[in-house]
Amino acid sequence: MGMQADIIEQWLLVDCDIKLRMVKRVKTFPEQMKTMGWTEKANGSVVTMKRHFVGLTVFSPETGAETTDWTWFMGRGRTLTFHSEGEGGEKYLCTENKLTMEDRIIGDGWEFQTWEMYGPWTPIPGTYFEGVIT
Repeated sequence: MGMQADIIEQWLLVDCDIKLRMVKRVKTFPEQMKTMGWTEKANGSVVTMKRHFVGLTVFSPETGAETTDWTWFMGRGRTLTFHSEGEGGEKYLCTENKLTMEDRIIGDGWEFQTWEMYGPWTPIPGTYFEGVIT
């Protein structure tokens, strides 16, 4: 259980940042006087969300928790559902759980969570290279 309060509102989406990361891999073989390399790519995604509460009585951070789906309140009775369907159904990991209190007397404030997912590295076709060490 992450939180208990008199009122806990629905999660609101703050930010969803999805990026394709790339890295160049290089291996050197001094005894053979050669080097080789290639480029790899991986998807990375960071989701930040928040919810308002009043009358907070219990809080325990959810860092380390995993999930693949959320539903966020979008206003006017609308919701947005998000489901991770990456290669192999990657799960998001909760990496930050933060409380910001607005009124400590009535236990009024906001809970913020950051969830991260990084997919597996895969080689990009056509990027392989070899070289000679001189």
